[in-house]
This record gives sequence, structure tokens and C-alpha cells, in this order.
Amino acid sequence: QRLWLGRFSVLAMALLALWLAGDPGAAVLDLVGYAWAGFGASIGPALLVSLYLPRVRGITLLAGMVTGGITVILWRKGSGGWFELYEMVPGILASLLAMLLVARLSRRPAHAVS
Repeated sequence: QRLWLGRFSVLAMALLALWLAGDPGAAVLDLVGYAWAGFGASIGPALLVSLYLPRVRGITLLAGMVTGGITVILWRKGSGGWFELYEMVPGILASLLAMLLVARLSRRPAHAVS
């Protein structure tokens, strides 16, 4: 019974996806592009920085991830001019800038007096 239920579920999802993709007014591709921009701007720069700069702290990566995601959301709400640019580009730039700033601000002084 589980096998047939699984097969039926896959068939139902495929038919639903086909129906959604066939609708000319549907913006499925636009929604997928928006989701990729959010993931790319939040996770991409943090992943690259953590690979090439392994001494980067968690708070720095978190700041970049949050900033990248928020930038994509806010950029999407704008219209015209610079806002015609794909959301991922400013999201990645903002994420990298946030990581740079947090890394600089959280750096300990070399000769701290205790």
C-alpha cells in the first residue's frame, strides 16, 4: 500500500507541476529566481569566506548571511533604475561588506592590557 501511495503521490505532484508550468500567467520561474537569489546571497559569500579564510568567526559569517538575505528581500521591493539589477548581485556585495565590517570591528587589539 505504501508503494502505491508513493507512486500516486509522485504522479499527483508531477501533474500539479505540469499544470502550474503550463499556465502562461504563472511566475514560477520568477519565484525560483528569487529563491536562488536569496540562497545565493546569504549562503554563497559565507561559504566562500569560510573556505578561503578559515579563521573567520561565526558572528562574522552570520552577519553576512543575514545582511545578504535582507538585501535581496528589500531590493526586490524597489522598482526602476538600479532596482532592475538581479537581486543576487547587491545581496552578495552587501553580504561581503557586512562580513568585512564585522570582522574589522570584532578584531581584538594586538596589545590589550589585562
